[in-house]
Amino acid sequence: MKARIRMRDVIGTIVAGVLIMMEQNATANASGPTSPPTKVDAWDLADDFEKINQQWASIVEVLEHEDYYNIRSDGVSAWSCGEQAAHLAIVNTFIAENIEQNLAHPERDKDGEQIPIVQQVLKGGTIPRGAGKAPAELKPEGKTREDYLAMFKTARAAWGKMAEVKGQLPGCPARFKHFAFGQLTSVEWVRLSAIHNAHHLKIIRDILKAAGKTDAYGKAIQAPIEE
Repeated sequence: MKARIRMRDVIGTIVAGVLIMMEQNATANASGPTSPPTKVDAWDLADDFEKINQQWASIVEVLEHEDYYNIRSDGVSAWSCGEQAAHLAIVNTFIAENIEQNLAHPERDKDGEQIPIVQQVLKGGTIPRGAGKAPAELKPEGKTREDYLAMFKTARAAWGKMAEVKGQLPGCPARFKHFAFGQLTSVEWVRLSAIHNAHHLKIIRDILKAAGKTDAYGKAIQAPIEE
């Protein structure tokens, strides 16, 4: 009887362990690169790079299709789907260029200040809609869809090179300025990029819903990617 009880306890322990592992794997999969590109999870540099890499598919989907690019809903945003994506091309170019400068000049603005709320944004993974207005140099104005597509492809290549040296970012104290949040480190900028991309992809998703175009467009935004 004692042997049977001990065996039952062992089996129970094994089953419990398997269930815990299944739960952990489900959680990891939910927060990994197979979650929607509109969702950013726990703050981890490698995960943020994976999320950004996933988000590229959604951004390029808009920039490559003229019909998709021009869809708008004034009730959701003053910018069309294409202008949202073009803004992301501009911003991600700006971030990539400045992180490259941070690595080249690791002492620049290393003691720069930032407002405390930025840490809440970075940890929370979301930006309140309508909370800030883009400065003029980051607005999608004065260029064609083809121009922004070319810009995006260049930015994507730069981010690919950056991902190869991401291990250098945590040890680089250099900072550069966000117009509202102040001076951020490269690691903080990578995190903010993932959050900012997700923010505008959500707006694109909502424009599509309001325009009744979810069946024709937005596959990369609405469905998790497959490995």
